[in-house]
Amino acid sequence: MRRRPDQYKDTFKDNTFSSSSWSAKTMVSADNIKQLISSFNLVGRKIKRMKIIGLSYNLRREWLEEYAYNYYEKSENDEKRLQEISNYDNIDPNLEYPRSAIIDEPFLIEFEDGESFEIDTPMVPEFCMSMNCIPFWIKWGTNAQNTDANGLFSPCVGKTIESVNVETYFTDGGPMFDESKDSIGQRERVSIIGLRLEGDLELRFGGWVDFCDVDLLENGKTSMISFEKLKECLFNWEDIHEDSLIKDEATCSDFYFGNAGRDRIGNPNIALCSDKKNNCLYVSPFNFILFDWSITAYTGEFYDEYADYEFTFKEWNEILSIAKTIVSFTEYKELYDYIRALKIRNVKETCHSVEYVDKVCKRFWEDIDRYKNQLENMEKWSRRLLTESDKMLVLGF
Repeated sequence: MRRRPDQYKDTFKDNTFSSSSWSAKTMVSADNIKQLISSFNLVGRKIKRMKIIGLSYNLRREWLEEYAYNYYEKSENDEKRLQEISNYDNIDPNLEYPRSAIIDEPFLIEFEDGESFEIDTPMVPEFCMSMNCIPFWIKWGTNAQNTDANGLFSPCVGKTIESVNVETYFTDGGPMFDESKDSIGQRERVSIIGLRLEGDLELRFGGWVDFCDVDLLENGKTSMISFEKLKECLFNWEDIHEDSLIKDEATCSDFYFGNAGRDRIGNPNIALCSDKKNNCLYVSPFNFILFDWSITAYTGEFYDEYADYEFTFKEWNEILSIAKTIVSFTEYKELYDYIRALKIRNVKETCHSVEYVDKVCKRFWEDIDRYKNQLENMEKWSRRLLTESDKMLVLGF
């Protein structure tokens, strides 16, 4: 059972997470934290799925490479060799990494009963927790999400919470950056909140500086995942916006590559590829308007997003030239007049009416820099991909 949007307690502008819109209170008192977590009645609930809203800092490529470097350094003395084998593309697929995520936006857990639990540690020793406040489809607010929590913490999916473990310590120091002694004396603070699951698993949440450290223990030890399996859980920028076959990385967030990119963009999507190579660029039809217009102008017929097209090297470059013309206008009226003047054989009045064209052109014009960036990236990728004997395929959905 899934909750409707109106069943969540908090509202987030543009469906984007903001700590100021999250109603969870920031808590430091160990007693208050214990009381709150107890009131959620988590014991007996079965985990259906999980989500890391934002970036997992320790799972960026440079961190993964550093982990590999430190591991191999124990047995390899040659610096050149160390650099080579710890390069992301060369890391041993069997090398094991901890099932761990260092995050700065909440971790969400949805249970089989449709209820959801949200937790974060904004700054040591603070905890923020709530139930049914953050929609599961929330978008990141600080840094882009790069990890599938269900894959990273896959042993937890389908498991029931058997108990909640709250670990504490005593201190007379102040908060994270305050070294002064507390005149009141020692106070109890929470270091870890652990959800103990069937199968001797424990999903643990604790503060680290101003991040939240999420770890999984299995039989009392850190649960590990092979690099091969870990990569399936990741969608760092390079994983989804780089054509790994020709080593071409997009600077455009609208273009996705490879299976990871296709899965990330979801359906519907439009795929572009050479007739002789397996490289595919995927783009949402909602972000394809520049090339939609360009293909329409070239063929003389409305672009059909359900259809498949085949263009020779020369034809594709002419289409890109049309796109260059479209993004080169300096006044809105020039763009509007150009689109209205297109000679289209299969014209549909509703799709070419004054009102419709004005609406679409205004939306395009307001985001003109985005489409200029699209064209720049498409031209670069096409140059790397195609030879004069190749054809560009544009495949609909």
